[in-house]
Amino acid sequence: MYELVYNSVAYRPDIADSELERILEGARKNNLEMDITGVLVFNNGEFVQLLEGPREAVLHVYDEIIFHNHRHSALVIGWEDEIEQHRFGDWSMGYQPVDKLDSAKTPNLEIIRQ
Repeated sequence: MYELVYNSVAYRPDIADSELERILEGARKNNLEMDITGVLVFNNGEFVQLLEGPREAVLHVYDEIIFHNHRHSALVIGWEDEIEQHRFGDWSMGYQPVDKLDSAKTPNLEIIRQ
C-alpha cells in the first residue's frame, strides 16, 4: 500500500458546494474501482488530499487525472510513503470542510494536519 498527500490551489477560490459534490461523486466511483481510499479537504481556494491504495493506482490517479485537471494549479506533493493498510478504509473519498475538522470524531485526519 502507498499513500500520497498533495496540496494545490483551486482554479477559483469560490467553488460551489454542488461542484465539490460532483467532484467527490466521480472520485468515489473511480477510487472504489481501483481500491483507493482517502480524504479531500478544501478551504479558501486550496485543496489538500490524501490518497492511499496500490502504488500504481495512486500514482495513476495523481499523474494522469489530478495533475492534468484544470481545477488544480501549483500542485505540491507533501508526503509519499509505503503504508501497511488503509487509514481511511471506509472512505472511497471522504470530504471534510476545514471548519468542521474534528479529530475526536475522525482521528485519522491528524495526518492531514501534520
